[in-house]
Parts: sequence; C-alpha cells; structure tokens
Amino acid sequence: MRKRVTAAVLMAALPAVANAAFLVTYPTTQTVPAVAPANNFAANLAAVGISRFASTGATLAMTTAGLVKFEFFGKEALLRGKFDVTGLTFTAPSSPTVINNFLTPQNLGTVALTPGTFNPTFSSIGVPGSFTPGSSFFGIGVPNGKPASNGSFSTNSVWMLFDDNAVPDDNHDDLIIRATFAVPEPGTWMMMILGFGVIGFAMRRRTNYRVSFV
Repeated sequence: MRKRVTAAVLMAALPAVANAAFLVTYPTTQTVPAVAPANNFAANLAAVGISRFASTGATLAMTTAGLVKFEFFGKEALLRGKFDVTGLTFTAPSSPTVINNFLTPQNLGTVALTPGTFNPTFSSIGVPGSFTPGSSFFGIGVPNGKPASNGSFSTNSVWMLFDDNAVPDDNHDDLIIRATFAVPEPGTWMMMILGFGVIGFAMRRRTNYRVSFV
C-alpha cells in the first residue's frame, strides 16, 4: 500500500512541471514581422530559435503557478530602459550604448507567480508611459515554425523585447529580457525520488510492536 501511495505521489507531481507555463497569442490582423536587420541581437536571437516577434494585439498569460526566473540578455539604447514585474524591478545601465549578455545573461531574480494574465512592463526615460504585452513597443519572441499570423503557442521560456523609440523602428532591441518557468533540473528530481525511496524503505523497516495483557 505504501509503495502505491509513493508511486501515486510521484506520478501526480511529474506531469505538473511538464506542462508549458506561458501562453502567447496574437490576432489574425497581426503579421508577425521578421526581426529587423538593424536589430543588434538578430543573430543571437536566431541562434536560440527566435527570428520573429509579435507585438500589437499580442497577449501573454501564465497557465501554471510556479517560480519564474528573469534574465537580462542585452540592450541597445542611450535611453535607460526599465523592466517591471510583480516583485521585481530592473533598470538597465544607460551606458555603454550596446550591452550584449547573450553568452553570460544577468540573473535578475526569481518570482513566484500565479495563473492569469501576465503583464510585465517596459518603460524608458525619455518616452512617456509604460508598455505591456499588446503594445507595439512590446515584442514577444515567436519561435521558428510558429504561424505568421493568428497564432498561439505554449512555452516554458518567453523572450520579451522592448522598442523605446517614440516612432517605432521595429528593432525591438532596446532591452531584451527572458522569463523562464523554473522547472526542477533532472538532478533535483532524482534527489526527490531518492528521498521518497528512503522514506518508503524506512516505513517498511519500521517494527510493529504488540502489547499483550496477561
């Protein structure tokens, strides 16, 4: 019985992290543009499978509660870009003009988020207002092979790109942030499974004592 309970716990837990945590949608009127040649990080993004982005009318939602890790990959702007999400704020340096952290991304921190609309915010000194998914200033990386329009996809890793130009230049390279659902690594799962095994073994070894009255 104890073996069956332990197996049931493991089977219930494993699929929970297998499901993608983010849902990206973009409307029929949105033709997802190719990353502009002027984008300083076009080659870097292509190397990780991102050659297009969705912006106007796109939505971003979380479908699974859990920890989300945020990383800073690069910026191209004299203006100081800022990224905000519940529990975390990051302001990129204003100098030098181009910062490329693709080889060594800067870990901004991990935040516990719940299912629902996911509305991180980009803003910039010199440009009024703030910009959330759906704005033309807020780009969402579209993996290769996804539809050019009327698309949706689920993923555990979302690339978010900011264009801080008052007249959109569609480069979306002024600030690049990646959000990743923190799925436990295989080694962590192995430790958890071993832990369950030790508990099960200890329970089997436990001696039952009977008390008899004479």
